[in-house]
Amino acid sequence: RAIQTPCIMGHHAGWERLVAVLKPAGGGLMWRNSKVDVAAELGLPSQRLHITPLALSAIERHFYHRQHQECLADARKALPARALAATAAGREAGGREGDRPLTVREEKQLLAPLLRLRQACCHPQVGGNGLRALTAARQPLSMEQILDSLLLRARLEAEDAQRILLGALNGLAGVLLLEGKPAEAIAAFREVLSTAGGNGVRMDPLQRLHTLVNLAALLAAPVP
Repeated sequence: RAIQTPCIMGHHAGWERLVAVLKPAGGGLMWRNSKVDVAAELGLPSQRLHITPLALSAIERHFYHRQHQECLADARKALPARALAATAAGREAGGREGDRPLTVREEKQLLAPLLRLRQACCHPQVGGNGLRALTAARQPLSMEQILDSLLLRARLEAEDAQRILLGALNGLAGVLLLEGKPAEAIAAFREVLSTAGGNGVRMDPLQRLHTLVNLAALLAAPVP
């Protein structure tokens, strides 16, 4: 009763007395075995830590950086702009302004991108955002196959980005023609060819045909 009554009344000293009575390290009523106490019974080898630094290739760095950026963007979408601004202001001031518990909805939206990032760091095939799903019938890809897959993905992404850029430049050339500015349209078509020819990325054949045909027609047209 001398221990129970102060705890029921909420006295801090009563809780400290209860912890002292139960604390294993102080010879209390509770008992807890540490690893040192049972090491001889378990027969486990001693724990060792080995740190091996890895040198990532350029394509591997691009893959992991892309995963990080996508997860960061998804995580930022999960939080309201006001909370992000308050957190950034508190960080600049050296304080913890803006820190608050996450709601259940925010927590779910934040954990999903973090899970994808953790899976990508384990292996590029792990998770729903991996290179190729791992199944019982499929063997994991070797590092050479993974690098080939990463190179293929990066090349396709570069070609898609270039296709969008060249389409915009060809569209700009068409607008300039409609505005009666053939010299500027010729410059736009030539920019398409110089852009595609100077970066090592394959140019879409239809875009190349469109550019060359229209550029040749403009160069052959009589100068007004």
